[in-house]
Amino acid sequence: MIRLTQENLDDFKQQIPLVDLPATFRDAIQFCQDLGIRYIWIDSLCIIQDSESDWLQESSNMGKVYEYSFCNIAATSASNGGGGLYGPRDRHLITPYEVHIKWRGYESPYVFFLGHYWFKSVSRAPLNRRGWVFQERLLSPRTLHFSSQLFWECRTLNACETYPSGLPSEPSILGNDIDQDFPSSTKPWREDLHQDPVGHWDLLTKMFCRCYLTQPTDRLAAIAGIANQMRLLINDEYLAGLWRRQLPSGLLWNLENMVGQDLVVTRPSRYRCPSWSWASLDFEAANVNSLDLQGINRQLAEVIDVEIESDTNQPYNNVTGGYILMLGKLGRVRRSDLPVAEWRGDRGGHYTFELRLDVHDDSDSDQATLHCLPVLTHDRANRNPFKSLEVQCLLLQQVEQDSIAFTRMGTLQVLLDWEDETIEELRWITDFAQQDNPPVEDLDLLMIY
Repeated sequence: MIRLTQENLDDFKQQIPLVDLPATFRDAIQFCQDLGIRYIWIDSLCIIQDSESDWLQESSNMGKVYEYSFCNIAATSASNGGGGLYGPRDRHLITPYEVHIKWRGYESPYVFFLGHYWFKSVSRAPLNRRGWVFQERLLSPRTLHFSSQLFWECRTLNACETYPSGLPSEPSILGNDIDQDFPSSTKPWREDLHQDPVGHWDLLTKMFCRCYLTQPTDRLAAIAGIANQMRLLINDEYLAGLWRRQLPSGLLWNLENMVGQDLVVTRPSRYRCPSWSWASLDFEAANVNSLDLQGINRQLAEVIDVEIESDTNQPYNNVTGGYILMLGKLGRVRRSDLPVAEWRGDRGGHYTFELRLDVHDDSDSDQATLHCLPVLTHDRANRNPFKSLEVQCLLLQQVEQDSIAFTRMGTLQVLLDWEDETIEELRWITDFAQQDNPPVEDLDLLMIY
């Protein structure tokens, strides 16, 4: 596929032959001309693809490109750039089919409606499963989706050719799990932020991480525009995928595979951001689960300071370092003491403790020593109806012996009233969690990088 490079930059300044462009680009250019729009942005033709400095500069401005655009043109059902905007259409499926039904002496007109049409045609279309497109959709004032018919999406309306005044409302195909779909465009996300900033950011990052990125290194860049908009709206400090107001509970995220898919998580070969951020890991698509703030019972560790180092020109997508300074109770645990999951029949099938490692091959030896930091107690009644208070902990690895520097390795949840002699080595966690005011001299100062 044709793209802008340092070699052809001068040629492109003179002209870009239309015959050399893929069908989707040609269709989009013609569509803009038909609307009387003079300018079009196409990433691969507007960013020098083999220049890291140009990519860093332009990618940091992508949020503004889409936010201040007139319209976002999306080849939603196309699997690649060669498919064009205009795919196969069946006008019989576009025209509403009306029938008249007579019942008990009354006759009324009814229209047949294909259930979950938006979900199937737009939300789960090939284009909208790409990570970069998530930001484009959210920030653009309006998007035209070219699919089996033309779909319209803006901040007040979802519509299509069949229903130009708006799609009929219908029960969610996902029941209560509405966060698996894209936020309803009839309820602008900027308004939701003022009501529940942390909860809505958790929802946005969960949906973003369910999308695929060709380059895992783009994980922060592909959501930088949204982060910048949110910073302006909520006036908070952005911390490479988290916000200052989320601490310390926001450190207790974990990754989970999507239904029907295996989850392979690795650590990048090149530094991206601190280990306490979900963005520090490489994975194709996953559910990023955050702690329900409504269930927080008591905080056990304190955040003293937090620092993110970044390029001043691209503070949201070019992180060069960072740490969190915390005060809490550290305890050593052996890997062999921490099974990946334990389910106890005497608890009616509910766990007494559970471990989630960020990367499963981080520690090859069962005797590897980790450190556990109890962060808070949490009431999660929906997970354990018997005695639902849990101690939520971070699992850490010391960078150097006798150092206060650590990196995140995973999370550990321990039921507060468990009784199991096989894991007596973890008893100190629940003992500490039940102390009212532990002496400061018994606590540890640590930095998580």
